[in-house]
Amino acid sequence: MQVGLSFKSHDSSQRANGLLTVVGGIVITFAKEIVDLIAG
Repeated sequence: MQVGLSFKSHDSSQRANGLLTVVGGIVITFAKEIVDLIAG
């Protein structure tokens, strides 16, 4: 929802904010897998 709104608006800071939210969510979702990859 927030992503769609951020891309709909032409405010670059709001778009960057939405993108950071998505990236942050992905990182949190895959945090365990990422840590396992780094730890080997």
